[in-house]
Amino acid sequence: MIPFGSLWSLNTKPENFRFETVKPAEPLAPSLDPKDTASHAKLVAIKNDGAYLEQGLTISGLAVKIQVPEHQSQSPINRGLGYRNFAAWK
Repeated sequence: MIPFGSLWSLNTKPENFRFETVKPAEPLAPSLDPKDTASHAKLVAIKNDGAYLEQGLTISGLAVKIQVPEHQSQSPINRGLGYRNFAAWK
């Protein structure tokens, strides 16, 4: 009985011994430049619509969709959405 009890206590999480519920950590607010907020909003809309799943979509094609220069479409993906690059976002 003792070995089973010790195995059980080793497999439990410390949160289970608390009498209060533990809230999950809230995501950090995006750190966007003010000039990137419009691009960020357009990227979020494209992500919600599923339009980013289009076959063969490249970063330049995405820039055309959101109507910003290609070099300005990368920053909202990296800083605002939290992805390393376009491929990770897609």
